[in-house]
Amino acid sequence: MAEQYDWHRAFRKRHRVSRRSFLQGGAAAAMVAGLGFFGRVAYAADAPLAVGGRHVGFGPDAASQLRFSAQLSRNPLGAKVFLDHGPTPALGATTEAEVRNLLTQIPRTDGGMLAAEQFYVHGRVDGLPGRLPHFYRWRTSDGFTTDVVAAHTAMPSARLALLPFRFTMMGDQGIDDTPAEPTGMRPGAYRNSHSDGDAPDARNAENIQRQIVASNPDFHILAGDICYADNSHGGGPDWFAPSGRTDNPAVDAYNPFVWDSYFQAIESSAARVPWMFTTGNHDMEAIYGTHGYGGLTRRLDLPGNGPDGCPSVYSFRYGNVAVLSLDANEVSWQVRANLGYSGGAQTSWVEHTLAAYRGDPAIDFIVCFFHECAYATGVGAASDGGVRSAWSDLFDRYRVDLVLQGHNHNFERTDPMRGGRPTKAAPDNSIVYPETDGTVYYVVGGGGAIHATFPADESYRGNELSDTTVAKATLWTSDGEDQGETDIAWSRVRFRRYSFIRVDVRPGLFVSEMDVTAVDEFGLEFDRITYRRPVTERKLP
Repeated sequence: MAEQYDWHRAFRKRHRVSRRSFLQGGAAAAMVAGLGFFGRVAYAADAPLAVGGRHVGFGPDAASQLRFSAQLSRNPLGAKVFLDHGPTPALGATTEAEVRNLLTQIPRTDGGMLAAEQFYVHGRVDGLPGRLPHFYRWRTSDGFTTDVVAAHTAMPSARLALLPFRFTMMGDQGIDDTPAEPTGMRPGAYRNSHSDGDAPDARNAENIQRQIVASNPDFHILAGDICYADNSHGGGPDWFAPSGRTDNPAVDAYNPFVWDSYFQAIESSAARVPWMFTTGNHDMEAIYGTHGYGGLTRRLDLPGNGPDGCPSVYSFRYGNVAVLSLDANEVSWQVRANLGYSGGAQTSWVEHTLAAYRGDPAIDFIVCFFHECAYATGVGAASDGGVRSAWSDLFDRYRVDLVLQGHNHNFERTDPMRGGRPTKAAPDNSIVYPETDGTVYYVVGGGGAIHATFPADESYRGNELSDTTVAKATLWTSDGEDQGETDIAWSRVRFRRYSFIRVDVRPGLFVSEMDVTAVDEFGLEFDRITYRRPVTERKLP
């Protein structure tokens, strides 16, 4: 993956495309490549300007700030886009949207060119009351309007005001539909391919999305590998070009319009529920700048309260829970394209942010989410020694409750851990006291992308093994090699098919609890743990 990324970046430097040649060399053809809501006609220059693919997120102060985003069907060409919003469906306030264009220029190895320009709109609303609905619609100056829907700010952290709440999480989602345009793409490469046991017409990402909607969360977390527009998950041994080759299927394969399909696919939830994203290895899109995040910052409006130059590193609080989004691409020893890009700024930020939250009397639980895994046994990706060495000691020191990961396309849960070792067995329906028992690591990479396997048998509710030890699994080292680790005692639950987690938090005056339930694509539960933290006197208001 890293070699593909490096090759792609070098190829782009050798085959530069000017904006003039972009405008003259096929942009009009590429602009009809949209799908679903936009369709082929919507990208025509004379089509009415429309807004779709709505998604909402929190600002850095989640209790008072919402970030509204969407996509335009075409270049606004002098038209204006507005966010109408207010505390009731009558709205009452209007903000002119910020329009961000995204220019994609991909010289293709067949001598052609994929050239496209997409347009995204963003509106920021601050100063809102906590955990109340805020209604909104998008409107264009030439008469298009979306329907009016509502999103909610976060619950403030004042303990006497706390009520139960829920959030959901998964990673590695992707899309179920293959873009038909532009021509020349590898057929079927963008959709979520089927694994053994999948029906030929399986729609795994859609099934998980349906379960997210049914769960009605207060917010949703996605731990990277968002939509796979880079297409590199489907290619086989020649998918990236080895050193010395001048052709690369990945250059032909990158399709920015996969993002159109993705935003339309998640709109059923994301238009109303804040979706909070971090970056995975497939979100490093080399066509968009040095670290590959230029497209991401055009499409998403993330909180931005992390270290400079790290757009997917941020934190927010919801009631008595602090959430940190981290960019494991920077510390991964398996996928090395962005290794060390912040010069240590991210890990320094992680430490002082964890220290601040653990010392805050309003915060009971700390949750960290990222992509590549500190602890996992899935075949192919498994554990990344770079992630483990960078952050696991910090998670121990500041008594982090949950670490939520993706990357491995399956579900796995550890026992509570300290110092790299399990402190006790925690089978299904256990109670864990994180202050003394330790941190539990989850892999929730079954959001829709083709599922993966384990080097040992599965173990989950109704199919529990008496001994869940894994004899041997991958551990990526600093030289990018798999040294492996043996006799793994910390892997408690393994489930290879599609899934997500549902987290129900019950803040209390004396004891706070958090249930983490694993749910498959059909809504069936297969694991649950309750996390319990006493609330000390110093935490009372």
